[in-house]
Amino acid sequence: MEKELELLSVKKGEHKQIKNFYKDDGLFFFEQGFQNRVARKIRKIYTRKFQPKPKALQQIAQIPFSLIINLTPSKYIQKAFQNSAINLPFYHDFYDKSGIIQKEYIKPTKEKPLIYNLLGNVDKDESLILTHDNLFDYLDSFFAKNKMHNDLKTHIQNAHYHIFLGLPTDKWYTQLLLRILKLNQKGKNEIERLATTHTDKNQVIYTDQFRFKIQDISVEDFVDGLYNACEEEDLLKKGKGQTAIPTFNIDTLKDMLVNNEFVETIEELETILKYHQPRSNDLLSDLLIHKSNVKTLEGENNLGIVTDYPIKRRQLIKNFMDFLDNDVVSQMEEIVL
Repeated sequence: MEKELELLSVKKGEHKQIKNFYKDDGLFFFEQGFQNRVARKIRKIYTRKFQPKPKALQQIAQIPFSLIINLTPSKYIQKAFQNSAINLPFYHDFYDKSGIIQKEYIKPTKEKPLIYNLLGNVDKDESLILTHDNLFDYLDSFFAKNKMHNDLKTHIQNAHYHIFLGLPTDKWYTQLLLRILKLNQKGKNEIERLATTHTDKNQVIYTDQFRFKIQDISVEDFVDGLYNACEEEDLLKKGKGQTAIPTFNIDTLKDMLVNNEFVETIEELETILKYHQPRSNDLLSDLLIHKSNVKTLEGENNLGIVTDYPIKRRQLIKNFMDFLDNDVVSQMEEIVL
C-alpha cells in the first residue's frame, strides 16, 4: 500500500491536511477532522492513479486458489475475476474494525474462492487503517474481541500451503498474519527482535522456524511460473468468456416495471440473484414465490377463470415493488460486496 500512499505527496509539511506520514508503518497523523477527506483521496488513488500490472492478477484469478487474502483495501483482484475475458465466480468479504460484517460464512473452494480484504475495504472509510488509533482499534477488535469468523480463521490455519506474494517481512501486518496462522511463538519473538535490523537474519528465521521457502524473484515472475505449471497440469480455471456480469441497479428494475415489463423484471432479478448464489438464496426463494404468483395469475387469465385480473395484477406488482424496496435494496449491498 505504501506506493499508493506516496502518491498523496505526504512528506511532512507538504499536505495541509496531514501533519505527518510514518513511512515504516504506512500510517498518518492528520489534522483534526481531516481523516475522512484523505480517505476519499485514497479511494481516488486506487481507482485513477495507481494501477497494478493486470497480467499477474489475471493469472492469479485462474490459478485454483480457494482463498486469497488481500493486504491492501483495494478491489483490483475482484476486478480481475470480473474481467470480461474470463468472468470467474468468487466471494468477497473484508475485515472491518468498526464492526462485524454480517455475512453467512460459506466455505471457499477452488471453483468459487473467497477474496478477503484483511485490512478493510477502500469503499468503506470506517474500515481503513490510516492512523495509529485505527491500528489499535483494529488489533483490539481482532484479538481482544475476536471478531474474525472462527470458521474462516480455521480454514486459513488448516490450509496445506500458504503463498505470500510481495509480503515484506518486517511489517506489522506480516506479524498479524503469523498470529492468525498460529505459527511457532519462539520464532515469532525472534522475528520481532530482528524486524528493525533489516538484515538477512530475519529471512533465516522464516526459513528455519517456519519452513518458508523464500524465492528472490519478482511477484510477476513467480506468478507466471505457477500459472504455467498449472496450465501444464490442466488445473487452470476456465472462464465464462465474454458473458456479461449481471449488474444490480434498482432504478433499472423499477424503470422496467413502469414500462409494463413485470415478467421481464422478475427474470432480470432472478438472473442477478442466481449469479450471486448461495449468498442470495434467501432473496431468490422469496423472488420465486412472486414469480409463481404471477405465473398462476397469468395462467388463470388465459383460461378465462379469473375475475378482476387488472386489479389482481396491480396488487402483485405492488407486492413486488415492496419486495424490491424493503428486502432487495437492504440486502443486495452486502450480497454483491
